Amino acid sequence: MNNLLSTLFSLVQDFKQITEKQNHKILAEGSPDPLIPDQLSNIEKAIHQCRTQLEQKIAQTQTAISRPPVEVKSSMILNASPWENEHTKAFESYLRNGTEPPLLNLEKKSSINNGARSDIGYSVTNKMQTHIEQDLLNLVPFRKIAQVIQISSDSLEIIDDPKGITSGWSDAGLAETEKANATNFERHSIPVHELYAQPKAAQKLIDDPRIRIDEWLSGVLAESFYQKENDAFINGDGEGKPRGILAYTEMLKTIKSANTEKITPEDLIKLFYSLPPQYLQNAKFIMSRGAAQSLRTLQDQKSGQYLWQQNLAEDGGDKLLGAEVIIVPNMPDIGPNNYPIAFGDFARGYVIVDRNGTRILRDPFTHKPYVKFFATRRVGGDVLDTKAICLLQMASK
Repeated sequence: MNNLLSTLFSLVQDFKQITEKQNHKILAEGSPDPLIPDQLSNIEKAIHQCRTQLEQKIAQTQTAISRPPVEVKSSMILNASPWENEHTKAFESYLRNGTEPPLLNLEKKSSINNGARSDIGYSVTNKMQTHIEQDLLNLVPFRKIAQVIQISSDSLEIIDDPKGITSGWSDAGLAETEKANATNFERHSIPVHELYAQPKAAQKLIDDPRIRIDEWLSGVLAESFYQKENDAFINGDGEGKPRGILAYTEMLKTIKSANTEKITPEDLIKLFYSLPPQYLQNAKFIMSRGAAQSLRTLQDQKSGQYLWQQNLAEDGGDKLLGAEVIIVPNMPDIGPNNYPIAFGDFARGYVIVDRNGTRILRDPFTHKPYVKFFATRRVGGDVLDTKAICLLQMASK
């Protein structure tokens, strides 16, 4: 209907322009253009035809609205494009029966791979990808506080200017600055790494029409992926996986506690004020559940008030010294030389890089009588700004 409206508008504009042209010619030369009446007649016919089609479309829409609601087939997605619905049907057929040609043809016709034809398997449906991403957002606390960037290449390239962004008020000032300070740029490359999972399913489960195989598989994959991501964003060494924040213990500002098994209020206050002020507005504490449990009983020695402030509302987490606390399972517990707490603006300090989506290869042969699904996604991560994150380290024995 939108195309018809655009066509009708264009025809009306043409009719007006030609009419105005005819009037100008009559005023200037005293005689009309003999070709214009035929042009106007053709446009009038096209306008009439377009209006008729619009009236038919409106009537069809009104009829559809007046019909009672019908059940949508499980393989169809509401508000999806014809390609998406076709891809969903082909992908479900591939999961259940291993039928590849329709799915292969659809991926060849689309830009879904963004040029990555060498990737193993087939791209999951948009609905499955949405389920996986939403589950990971709920299960990976770091995804809620870090910066997440979607890319279509093998790495994210970031230009880092160690002297900061040049700024000023006038052209003269800019020229002076550029002349006095030669800018030395550093390139920071954050590669994506292949994260895989290999869930297995019994043939009875796959064949059961009452089981939504795509929803089952999405949940299983998210459950497997999130455990690896949680660990990598904290402890990853960058070798075949993201580089976590604890890979930067030599570069991040660190507050050292005088205790091996106990965090004191003084430790927390020192950690809080060690963060530069420009990062405080969005700063958060991250820690393990064990560390959080020990901190809930800490009191200010002068006022006797608890440092831990429980949030009874649903719009955020508990707070410590006014900053939100995020429980991250893979942060170390309290112990000698451990780093049980990090404090900072993680949206500026850490970046997570996601590429493309999730791909799946069906393997009915390796583990007969079960069907194995080899699933992959590409994820990267690295510290972006070392000044935005501070650590608390416990004393050694």
